[in-house]
Amino acid sequence: MEYCSIASLSSCSSIASISSCSSTKPNLNSIWYRAKRSNVTVACLVALILFTDMLVYGAVVPCLPALVIDKFHGTPRDIGILFACFALGYLVSTPIFAIISDKYQNRRYPLILGVSCLITSTLCFAYASNYTTLVIARICQGASAGASWTVGLGMLADTFAEERLGTVMGTVIMSHTIGFVLGPVLGGVLYDHGGTLAPFYFCSLFGLLTLIGVLWIEEPINTASKSIVLDESSSLLPAKKGQMFQLIKNRRIIACVICCFVTSAALSGIEPALPIYLQEKYHVSISVVGVVFIALVLPSFLGPVMGYLSDKFGRTLFIGTGMFSMTIALILVSLPVTSIYSMVPSLLLFGLSNPLIHTPLMPEMGSIVSEMGSNAFAQGKKKKFNIYLCILNFHQ
Repeated sequence: MEYCSIASLSSCSSIASISSCSSTKPNLNSIWYRAKRSNVTVACLVALILFTDMLVYGAVVPCLPALVIDKFHGTPRDIGILFACFALGYLVSTPIFAIISDKYQNRRYPLILGVSCLITSTLCFAYASNYTTLVIARICQGASAGASWTVGLGMLADTFAEERLGTVMGTVIMSHTIGFVLGPVLGGVLYDHGGTLAPFYFCSLFGLLTLIGVLWIEEPINTASKSIVLDESSSLLPAKKGQMFQLIKNRRIIACVICCFVTSAALSGIEPALPIYLQEKYHVSISVVGVVFIALVLPSFLGPVMGYLSDKFGRTLFIGTGMFSMTIALILVSLPVTSIYSMVPSLLLFGLSNPLIHTPLMPEMGSIVSEMGSNAFAQGKKKKFNIYLCILNFHQ
């Protein structure tokens, strides 16, 4: 009995020590702990995700036509199909990632899956032995973009208060523009001087860096958003379908969607055809084509300025001006010129139409939803945003 009591006491003490160790709380004041849960860290991670997404997309734009024609002896039709495959992956994945992340109240796992799709797509581009592999790679790339935009911006909405959300999103989305500016240039230079595999290896490294960031970060706990989700799942759920139908049949929403679709479709006509046209007519390298593509993206940095001015002088005025400037720019782009650099002004004008149109579109759609009532706004803003993203990328 004595031995048993001593053994039991020793076992109890060891269990107590183990439980005390397991219940040891992390140091809440440590820089490491706070950095993993900081709102600034979340914003920086989403900025990195969007930057990597558009860096890879931009790097593929000048390389893909040369890869299809030189390596697989394809046609412009094959190139167009590949650009459409990106939109297919995006269109299918966007609602899936949105539903999964909202249902399970977790943003990290869909982001991990999305970034993994991005890394997989770049490696498929590098080691593609047939055209079918390129198709799979573009679909995976589109699926990755669906996760980056839907879940990434949803993470921002979970983290920041509504009165700060517009400023934070505007700042974070600037990384998307920077990635699209650097992508064509770096992709073209690496393709010309490093070979076919170089741009895809470079993009894979950025994807790996992004994946490490997603694995490292901890989602900040947002009790307000959780209460809204619980409330929405109980009393407001039956009204969702009706309000979704109201959004779709609203004439002003339809007008915004048509503007977005037309401008995006115009850009989709330029992206696959322009690199081939420049190479065949002016006999320039891929890196030069990448530099010329900067003219399309550079005016996007005026987005914050356009947003401020459109709020002050009227959004419809800026959207109409953008549609008119896009029409003029498309006519100028189609005209024959003597030098490749003579196309830069018309491409700049076309690029300027992007912030003129798309920057006021989101606030305009948001104001339309808010005018439908406070409950409609609370339930409709996510749907409106997902509709916008789907239409914006369906053009490709």
